[in-house]
Amino acid sequence: MQPFTPAFAALSAEEYVRKELVGRARLARVYVGFNFTFGRGGRAGPRELAALGREAGLAVSVEPPVGEGGRVWSSTFARQAVAAGDLAAAARCLGRPYSVRGPVVRGEGRGRRLGFPTANVELPPGRAMPPPGVYAGQAGPPGAARLPAAVSWGRRPTFGGGTLRLEVHLVGFSGDLYGRELDVAFLARIRDERRFERVEELVREMARDVEAVRSLVGDVPEL
Repeated sequence: MQPFTPAFAALSAEEYVRKELVGRARLARVYVGFNFTFGRGGRAGPRELAALGREAGLAVSVEPPVGEGGRVWSSTFARQAVAAGDLAAAARCLGRPYSVRGPVVRGEGRGRRLGFPTANVELPPGRAMPPPGVYAGQAGPPGAARLPAAVSWGRRPTFGGGTLRLEVHLVGFSGDLYGRELDVAFLARIRDERRFERVEELVREMARDVEAVRSLVGDVPEL
């Protein structure tokens, strides 16, 4: 790993290729994107890299843009798709469903009392998230099989609201996840977040949410 120090950032394009890529890393070929920039101030691009590579004996492959409908896929595209709730577009861009990871922390235990125990997942600041609502997804500890999951991302308006919180009900799971990390993948939106006048109405809606998850995701864990 190369620390991005001021001295490293100040390297000219020629110094970067000659000293770093060929001299220190001893690379024979590099692959870069069509809009790759390098060297002091990001002044050089793929054309300059190919020319410098020829002089230094370094082969250069430039990858063309990939996208759909005239839009180039990128991390910005993926974040915008997630924020707009277009999970299908985000998944096509990423090559997988959009997912988040965080430790399971203790909540009020309300879900368990209602018959639908949930894992409260603490997210790092700045994480891209879809609009509040209930989603069909898959969740499980990193490296383990993912179970179908009803994923709630919202403020719990039936219970007075509050800060946005990610709560995950793993369908068919019983056990203790406190303190463990959980990977949560968003597959499809089920419904908007709603305020219910009675808790019984909320419980019936949660049961329908779980049935929707079973219909959309299934019951078989995915490795």
